[in-house]
Amino acid sequence: MAQRMNWRKATMDRKMREQGSTPLEDLLPRAPDGVRLSPKGNAILKGKAAPTRKKKPSQTKTRRPARIRYLEAVVMALVRGQPQPKPFKKMSGAERKDIESYPSRLDWARQQPEFAAIEQRERARLAAKTAPKTNGQAKAAAPAKANVKASDPESAKRISFLRSEIAAAQQFIKAAEKEIAKLLAKSVKDGS
Repeated sequence: MAQRMNWRKATMDRKMREQGSTPLEDLLPRAPDGVRLSPKGNAILKGKAAPTRKKKPSQTKTRRPARIRYLEAVVMALVRGQPQPKPFKKMSGAERKDIESYPSRLDWARQQPEFAAIEQRERARLAAKTAPKTNGQAKAAAPAKANVKASDPESAKRISFLRSEIAAAQQFIKAAEKEIAKLLAKSVKDGS
């Protein structure tokens, strides 16, 4: 009958062949007796080798529903002035029939509860992209409010007056922009 392989003896023999008559000790601490080791030297626990490092949990990205993605595409086309996209192929038949039941795709989009929020977000993105970019020199030349101090009381009064005028003008501009947005929305609604 064949004898079982003595792995400790085989390992010592291999080390003696490779390193000479007195083998060097391993730098890693020895596993306690009774613990089985995998070929890489990891302890085997419950039939599986213990992991050497913890794995990060996989972060699966959840896809938004096709209806929301299509609504975003319709709103993006509206904001950019492009033709409305056709319903996505991956949408269910019921969703497609629902969209086709409206006179236009834009009418369907306006009936969705998320329309206003998505439209506002897309308009803000477009405004941020088309806004004129200022170079760093222009920003550095403009003094900050906290750094400006008037040397005499008359200059301080003038500065505070001008700041209040600026604030009033900014409020007027915001009100005008809101009115323009309302008129554009009304014209789009009437035109489509």
